Amino acid sequence: MPQSFFMFSGPTSHIHFVISEKNSEGNSLVVNASTYRGMRSEDTTCILQPGEHPFIKAVSYIPYQYAREMSWNDIQKKNPVEDVSADLYEKLRDGARRSDFFPRKLLKYVL
Repeated sequence: MPQSFFMFSGPTSHIHFVISEKNSEGNSLVVNASTYRGMRSEDTTCILQPGEHPFIKAVSYIPYQYAREMSWNDIQKKNPVEDVSADLYEKLRDGARRSDFFPRKLLKYVL
């Protein structure tokens, strides 16, 4: 089951989601969630409602421009906080494919 974990993104810790299987180089794709504030700069491709994941307590969005590859070894060093449901996993992956902000070089992880 895909997992989630907390990791610092800038000055604060954010929930992160693993949204791909490990590739042949040992890397996976990771995205984080941020509280949605209604600013024009926020990517609204994937909005999460409270309860879609146990650690989503306020309306949140996925800032796909910060998606990144992480080694599976580094992911395993994080303390997983909760498995990600199959529905949420697909929602996050679909958002990556549709987002104008998602780095195109990472599309290989979600196709």
